[in-house]
Amino acid sequence: MEFSKAKVVTVSSAKGGTGKSVFACNLAGCASNKKIRTLIIDLDLSAGVIGASLNVKSDENVFTLAEDMMNNRMKNIENYIFKYNDYIDV
Repeated sequence: MEFSKAKVVTVSSAKGGTGKSVFACNLAGCASNKKIRTLIIDLDLSAGVIGASLNVKSDENVFTLAEDMMNNRMKNIENYIFKYNDYIDV
């Protein structure tokens, strides 16, 4: 498998309710329309809504990932990544 250099886009704000999640989902949707693979990582520790917005259900989150990494239980990062469509993963 050949990897190209990934681009990282960070959407952040210190205040809640500014549209960060909506913007991130729309940005991923635009990339998806251009057939660009996108991974959305929701690091909102108080109210992560990306998964719910895209109707991606999972018991895994940033807390379980960190806990599994600290306790050497993480076997494969793919266990924490869920497919939304052919071009967007969460």
